[in-house]
Amino acid sequence: MQCISPVLMPSNKSQSILDISQQLTQTRGYNAFSYADISAQVNIRKASIHYYFPSKEDLGRKLVIRYRRLMKERLQSIERSSSHSYEQLNQLTRFYQADLSEGNLCLGIMLSAEFLTLPESVQSQVQQFWADLEDWVTQVIQAGQAAGELRQDSPAKTAAQGFLAGLQGAQMMCRMGTDRVDRWDAIASHLLAQLKANA
Repeated sequence: MQCISPVLMPSNKSQSILDISQQLTQTRGYNAFSYADISAQVNIRKASIHYYFPSKEDLGRKLVIRYRRLMKERLQSIERSSSHSYEQLNQLTRFYQADLSEGNLCLGIMLSAEFLTLPESVQSQVQQFWADLEDWVTQVIQAGQAAGELRQDSPAKTAAQGFLAGLQGAQMMCRMGTDRVDRWDAIASHLLAQLKANA
């Protein structure tokens, strides 16, 4: 499964600015790049970046809004590809693996690590991103519990929160190692096994 990675579109300057901003955020962090860094990669003057995004807060807010939309599309794709809850969760872990294989952290994870230093409007979008994802995972687990695919010893919402917390922590831990994909596979398999019925 492909990650939600930037694909440069030179004919659309605002899109290219968002693409580079996402790449910089996922590799360095929101607070570790400036409009000068974007300008150097997009080949556009800083004044022109301000035309599209008057402030970095505006840029950050729109970046997360776009990421939320792309994640929603990814989750809908997962739903179309399988009706089995366990497989849907497995595909979600592969999405995180795709980010990790490129040396990136999920945008939501990176921004969560910087949450207290983010502007309020960006914080709000990050919170909504996780609320959206938590709701989706909760619904998947509820369906899996009802179908007997997944364990029923915890409320679906609690199980979803634990699963997502495991994915977040695993991605940060695995990023530091040279064997990050192999380590990820082992941890993701363990997290999935904790949810599977009769595991």
